[in-house]
Amino acid sequence: MNDNGFLTVKDLSEIFGISVQAVYDWINDKRLKTYQISSRKRIRPEDLLQYLKDRGNSDYTMKEFKHDIEFYLMEKALGEAKTPEEVKALQEKDPKMFGDVMMNSKSHLPGSIVGFGNYKSPYGSIQDQIKVLEESKEAEKYINEAETPEEKAKRFAEVKNYKEGKCDKPWGKQ
Repeated sequence: MNDNGFLTVKDLSEIFGISVQAVYDWINDKRLKTYQISSRKRIRPEDLLQYLKDRGNSDYTMKEFKHDIEFYLMEKALGEAKTPEEVKALQEKDPKMFGDVMMNSKSHLPGSIVGFGNYKSPYGSIQDQIKVLEESKEAEKYINEAETPEEKAKRFAEVKNYKEGKCDKPWGKQ
C-alpha cells in the first residue's frame, strides 16, 4: 500500500461508492481527521473507522466497514503487484483477506477472480457475462490446484497477466 498506510480521498470514494465531493464534505465538517502529505489529504484507516463509529454505526456495521477497507486495500495492493514474490508477500501478510480478494467475494459475479467481470458498462450481453464467469471459474480452479503457496502465487500472477492481455490463457495448456 502506498503512502505509508494512508487512504486517499479517491480511495474513500471508491470504498463507499460515493463522490469525491462527498468525501471532501466529510473532511470539511472537521470530524474526519486528515493529514497533509505533499499537496494532498490523506486519511488513516483507524481515523476513518473512528469517524464512522462517532456517526453512530453499530458494532456489526463497523465490522463490515473494517472488512470493506481491508478488502479494498488488499485488492489495490494485488492490482499493483508486479511479481509472484510481491503476490506471495501479500498472501503471507494476511492469508484470509488474500483469499477473500482472490475469490472476489464482494463482486457481482460470485466466485470470480479479481478483475474478471468488472464491466464499465451495464450493457454487456448475457453471453459475454457467461463467458467471463466461466473463465473466472477456470482461473479459480487453475489457481486452487496449485500444491504450494509459491505455485499459487505464480499462478495468480499468470492469471493476472492473462487478464491484462500480456500472455495466453495459462490454464489448459499442455
